[in-house]
Amino acid sequence: MRAAVLHLAFVGLGAHRAVTAAFADNAQSIGVTRSLGYEENGWEVDNCEGKPARQLRYVLELSAWETRRCTDIEFLGLKACLPMLGLKAKRTDQLMN
Repeated sequence: MRAAVLHLAFVGLGAHRAVTAAFADNAQSIGVTRSLGYEENGWEVDNCEGKPARQLRYVLELSAWETRRCTDIEFLGLKACLPMLGLKAKRTDQLMN
């Protein structure tokens, strides 16, 4: 699912970077994040269930995503929706009506 959302962001919406965060004790989320190519980008203390907890930040640049991207994802109807979002197709060769 996260790979599909990244595909939508980068290909469909023209994003150049994606950011995410996970609490330091959430090994499963961190594993998925790293498997998608995100790089650590610092940390901060945040509130988790009323207690301070370390939250790790990650960033994924377009160039890094392109080396790992899925190739089996297709868009249906996205191009027609872009004007409603105030966007123009950035990579129209990969968009489908």
